Amino acid sequence: MPLETLVYGVPVNPVLPDGFWSLCPIEMRPEDHLVWLEKPFIQTIPDSHSPSGTRFEVVCFEASAADRPVLWGIFPTLEEAQARAETGKGIH
Repeated sequence: MPLETLVYGVPVNPVLPDGFWSLCPIEMRPEDHLVWLEKPFIQTIPDSHSPSGTRFEVVCFEASAADRPVLWGIFPTLEEAQARAETGKGIH
């Protein structure tokens, strides 16, 4: 799947800013990190255990976990990942 694809408005494999995955308090993050606040996205990762050969991770940088992005779930299909991203409910 090409980088920065949108699936029903949900970014797939977006190019994220430098340092995005670091543990850093929200008030110390640069503006290019904050544009991702409360916006879920999907990452595709090769996975030989998945029927499709790919797993789909739904991630969101939530204000409630203000120092890191949060994994909302891992799914075997893009459709399932997209549905999770649309529900707006993380796994805590």
